Amino acid sequence: MSGSKRLVRDTLVYGVATVVSQMTSFILLPVYTRALTPHDYGYLELLQLVVDFTGLFVTMRLGEAIFRFYSGAAHADEANRSVSTSLILALGMGLVGFIALSAASPPLARYLFQDSSAVGLLVLTGTTLLMQPLVEIPAAFVRAQQRPGVFLTFRLGSLALRVGLNLWLVAWLRMGVTGAVYANVAATAVQAIVMSAYTVHHVGLSFQRRVARQVLGFTLPILAAAVGSYYLGFADRYFLKAYGTLQEVGLYALAARFAVAYFALGYTPFEQAWDAARYYVAKESGAVQTFQQIFRVLSVGLIALALAISLFSHKVINIMTAPDFWPAARIVPILLLSYLVQIWTSYCRFGLLFTNRTKQIAVATFVAMPVMTLAFWLLVPQLGAVGAAIGATLGFTARLIWTEKKSAASYNMHLQWGRVLSLLGIAAIIYVGVRLLPLDEWSKVGVGAVALLAFCLFAYRGPWLTSEDRQLITTWLKRVLSRFRPTVGASVSG
Repeated sequence: MSGSKRLVRDTLVYGVATVVSQMTSFILLPVYTRALTPHDYGYLELLQLVVDFTGLFVTMRLGEAIFRFYSGAAHADEANRSVSTSLILALGMGLVGFIALSAASPPLARYLFQDSSAVGLLVLTGTTLLMQPLVEIPAAFVRAQQRPGVFLTFRLGSLALRVGLNLWLVAWLRMGVTGAVYANVAATAVQAIVMSAYTVHHVGLSFQRRVARQVLGFTLPILAAAVGSYYLGFADRYFLKAYGTLQEVGLYALAARFAVAYFALGYTPFEQAWDAARYYVAKESGAVQTFQQIFRVLSVGLIALALAISLFSHKVINIMTAPDFWPAARIVPILLLSYLVQIWTSYCRFGLLFTNRTKQIAVATFVAMPVMTLAFWLLVPQLGAVGAAIGATLGFTARLIWTEKKSAASYNMHLQWGRVLSLLGIAAIIYVGVRLLPLDEWSKVGVGAVALLAFCLFAYRGPWLTSEDRQLITTWLKRVLSRFRPTVGASVSG
């Protein structure tokens, strides 16, 4: 199978896996927003943020090292040792992280929640730190193996387990935040056992200090960037908590679900196939043209998807949530823009990864932190959640500018920013125009659908794509449709 065909095939399977993963959030959305108040939703969000921050030090971004060292190993034993060593290393860090979080839980409960009873929930949620390495390292290993079918199987199992436990504990038994925490811990524990068993079965269990030093040397700069990225990604919640209420945090968290779904559906399937494939592309003749083409096609698709979610999110939130959550809709488009900027950053930083200049990834993040902090300080007290979304977008934009400049100096892909930014401006004008119409929400949905279709046709036929780009899109669509034709034919003949 050729590299392009495999990339398309793997992207499709990862796309299904990502849809499955996002289905968990959206299936549980009506459960959470009816069984929990916005205050409870914000409470749950802060609990998870604390654990996620500690989790950065647990996995230490070792997944990136697995792609690098597993794919580049001279023989199978060396590749297996890199995975096994990374797994043991991350598990040890998970234990340290859990102990540290448990010790810090009393002051964290007083500062973040003004509630001493939060100590137990923090410790309980913190047990997932022991399990995260046993999920994330095996997930990276499966992707390095280029076995998307196995990855999809794990995701399907996780979906069934998480939805079932939440329906039982949160919706049926009405255990509130405590039930949601118990469901997450139990589901993560089962997932960790199954995925770690799979990994150990394939690579064995061994630890080599030499491999550990190589892995740490590669990932420590990325870890530093990840710590900064955590601030960029979640400082908005802390500023909202400081200048507002947990209710505002809850509304912001709901809007962020749509942005996360956008990232997951629009980019994650491609990223999961692309993470390994891009290293091979860079070695081919005509690599720069390939990077440019993928960037154009990917950007046009992402802008169209962002416009679609922005146009329809108001009505979706009205249908799926209680009225207290409806104001979250106004935040969604701004957060979608911030995630689009993050996707562009992820794409263009390849030059730094390819040339082992990972320190610049950390520098870009720390350059963005004061920009975002200043924006939060100025905007959140005045605009609340909207100000937090704008501040986040400004910070991520600063990181993108730095990353693109440094990455281009290492490996210049000559990305055509003028094209994609002009199309983004047109999409923004369409969204604002539809929202300003003096119509009810259902009428705006109809107008928005027509406007979205016109935008897609305009983007496809306009100067933003080349004839080769359009041919590539047509080829991909034919391959997608061809995967369903045998099934349809078989069902008819049967």
